[in-house]
Amino acid sequence: MSLTDRVAKDGLIAVQQEIERSLKTVESDPSAAIHYASNTLEASLKVFIARYNLAYNEQHDTLITLWNFFVSQTRLNPKNLQNDCHKEIASGLFKIVHGTMRLRNRYSAAHGRTDSQVHTTQISPRLARLVINATNSLSTYILEFLTR
Repeated sequence: MSLTDRVAKDGLIAVQQEIERSLKTVESDPSAAIHYASNTLEASLKVFIARYNLAYNEQHDTLITLWNFFVSQTRLNPKNLQNDCHKEIASGLFKIVHGTMRLRNRYSAAHGRTDSQVHTTQISPRLARLVINATNSLSTYILEFLTR
C-alpha cells in the first residue's frame, strides 16, 4: 500500500498535511519542502508511538530520538540483526533520518539563517525531491507497523 493510500485509509491528517506541503513547495521553495518532508517523517513516528500508547516527550524529543525509540520498539537496531544485508539497510535508514534532520536544521526554514547562509546555501528542487521520496518511503515503512 502506498503512503498516500495508507494515510487516507487511516485518516492520518497530520501526515497528509506534511506530504501535501512538501510536494506543493518542492519547486518554489525547496528548503521549505525539506522541512515539511522531515515533518512527514516525524508525524509518522508520532502516529506509531501514539498507536501503541508509548510515552515520549513532546517538548524535548527530536527526530533522532523518536527514530531511536521506533528502532528499539521494532528491533531494527543494526547491532541486533544477524544478517549483514539487514544491518546495512537498517544503518542506511538511520542515515536517511539523520541526513534529513541535518538538512532541515542547517538549510531549511526550521531555523533562522544569516544573510550569508541564504546566499551561499541553495537547496535544489532535485535534492528536495530526493529527500521527500526517501522520507515518504521511510514513513510508509513506519506506518506498516500499525498493522502488525
